[in-house]
Amino acid sequence: KKATAAGPLFASAMGKQDRFVEVGRVACINYGPLSGKICVIIDVVDQNRAYVDGPEAITGVKRQSIPFRWLSLTTIKIEDLPRNSKVARLNRMFKEQGIMDKWNASTWAKKLARSAKRANLGDFDRFKVMVLRKKRAKLIGQSLSKLKKSA
Repeated sequence: KKATAAGPLFASAMGKQDRFVEVGRVACINYGPLSGKICVIIDVVDQNRAYVDGPEAITGVKRQSIPFRWLSLTTIKIEDLPRNSKVARLNRMFKEQGIMDKWNASTWAKKLARSAKRANLGDFDRFKVMVLRKKRAKLIGQSLSKLKKSA
């Protein structure tokens, strides 16, 4: 049976859509001077821009308008956040729902932290990482060869 745009196979092939642009959605900024920081969408300005806030005290992102192209939506959402919430309310809901903890526990945040740590390594540190990777590869190769011989 062929999958068509109107047929049931199309929906399953597309996968679950769980990242919509909506008030309260947490997004990661992927371009510009705030790249790598998270923010919360507090309003939609038009079809190209969102009004976001960090909150600044926690994430370092001031209340501003950012193009959607600069944002990557996460699966994290602040529940029951009204449009254009004041900073105090946003701070309170951000802390109550443990958004920063949820973000830090995500693989996305861990990957960003790992790449930032790698970017700040010096020459000798990069050399040590290379030596450790070689040792690990050697151990894996030895154990794999033992498994092949025994099988």
